[in-house]
Amino acid sequence: MNPDMLWQPYLWQQVVWQQWQQRVQTNRVPHALLISGMPGTGKLALAKLIAAQQLCEQQRELPCQQCKSCLLFAAGSHPHLYDLSQALETHKLSVEVIREAIQFLTSTQVFSGPKIVILPEADTLSQASANALLKTLEEPLGQSLLILTTAELGRVLPTIRSRCQSIRLEATLTPALLTWLQTRFALTESQVKQRWFWSEGSPLRIDPDAIPDTMLSDFLSLGQGLQTCSPAALWALRSLTEKYNLNMLVLWWLRWIRLLTGPVVGVDAWPELHAVVLGGLPKALRAEVFTMVDSLQQLIHALMAGYQMNAALQFEALLYQWLMLNEVKVCV
Repeated sequence: MNPDMLWQPYLWQQVVWQQWQQRVQTNRVPHALLISGMPGTGKLALAKLIAAQQLCEQQRELPCQQCKSCLLFAAGSHPHLYDLSQALETHKLSVEVIREAIQFLTSTQVFSGPKIVILPEADTLSQASANALLKTLEEPLGQSLLILTTAELGRVLPTIRSRCQSIRLEATLTPALLTWLQTRFALTESQVKQRWFWSEGSPLRIDPDAIPDTMLSDFLSLGQGLQTCSPAALWALRSLTEKYNLNMLVLWWLRWIRLLTGPVVGVDAWPELHAVVLGGLPKALRAEVFTMVDSLQQLIHALMAGYQMNAALQFEALLYQWLMLNEVKVCV
C-alpha cells in the first residue's frame, strides 16, 4: 500500500471534513467541487481523501483501507479515478487533456459508485480548456464527481467557479497545530513560529528540507541591509545572487518593503525579524518607496517574460538604486 496516501484529514482540515460529511450523510454530494487555499494547506491531499472515501466499498466517514476499492486506490490503479495531478508533471491542462478526462467519465463502469476526476491548479485552465469542461459541469455525465483545486481562486474563470460548490482551506497556528508541526518536522517551537510567519500560514511549507535555516538567515540579512542602507551593508548583500535566483531575491525585497512599511501581524513570532521591522521607514517618506516597488515589479515581469539578464549586475543595480534613495532620506 502506498505509504504516502493520506487516509484522514490534516488537523486544520477537521472542520471542513465534518462539513463534507454532512453533505455525504444528507445525500448532497455535488457533481463538482472547487477546493481553494494557499499552497501548503493540503488541497490535493483533501481531494484524494474525498475521492477515496467516495469510492470505498464500506461508505464510512473515512476510507476503510481494506476493501478492493481502497487497495486499488492506494496502488494508483483504481479504474474509476482519473487523477490529472500526475499529468501536470509533464503536461499543461490542455484542451486534449481535458477532453480525455471527460471521455473517461463516459467509459464503461467497472464497479458501482461514481467516477471521479481530480483536476488541480484550475486557475491555469485556458479559455479553450475551460470551455471544454463547461458542458460537463453544466450537464454531469452519469454518476460523476469533478474535484478541482486552486491556490488562486480569483484567477479561476467565473464560469467555472459558479458551477462548483466551494471548499476553502485555511489554517491557524493553534497550540494543537504547533505541537503537531513540531513533531512532524522535528522543530523547536521557535523554529515552527519562524517558518509559520515565513510561509504565511501554510502548514506543509515549513518543512526544514524546503526552508533551511540558512535561507531564513539570508532573508533576515537582506532586511537588515535594506533597513540600515549603508554602502557597506548593501555591498555585502551582493553574494546572495550566488545562492538564490534573481526572481526569488526580488520577491524577498518586495516582502521586506511590506514589512518595513507595516503594520504586519505575527512578526513577534520571529524576534530577530521583529527587531528589524520595528525600525521601519519614516511615515512621511513612505510614498517614495513606490519608486523602488515599480522597479522591482518591472524586473519580475521581465523575468517572467523570459528575458535573459546577468543576475549579479541586475541585483547590484537595485542595491545602488536603493542606496540613492538614501540621498533623499528614504532609508533609515
